[in-house]
Amino acid sequence: MSRYVVAVNGKQYSVTLMEMRQDTVVLSIDGKTCEVQVCPVTADDSAGEKTLSTGKKQSTPTRYKAEAPMPGIISKILCSVGQLVESNVALLTIEAMKMENPISLPNPVVIKDIHVSVGDEVKQGVLLITCAPPPT
Repeated sequence: MSRYVVAVNGKQYSVTLMEMRQDTVVLSIDGKTCEVQVCPVTADDSAGEKTLSTGKKQSTPTRYKAEAPMPGIISKILCSVGQLVESNVALLTIEAMKMENPISLPNPVVIKDIHVSVGDEVKQGVLLITCAPPPT
């Protein structure tokens, strides 16, 4: 089980990842269990959107830039410009509410620019790192 602090519309929640299935994730959010439908993003997806089985379009975060999911302080930078980083590997950590929160991207990337330094205080949504697709 992995634990996270997530911010949604400015409100923070304690989230525990309980189980991952092919198209569903089971989460405990502030002690309440729920299932969330997920759709992997592929290179064929247009404009960062994926159509769910409900027919609705769901916006997905950009795959080539890391933004602060919550306000906090940059506690570690774990990558450098030009580095190839694999999927879901921490790029940096943000300390928020006395917890270190790793920030990663769901796909392999090459680091193009790091916009923050250790000790910087950031607000939610601030651009932290700009990346590019890895060379083919």
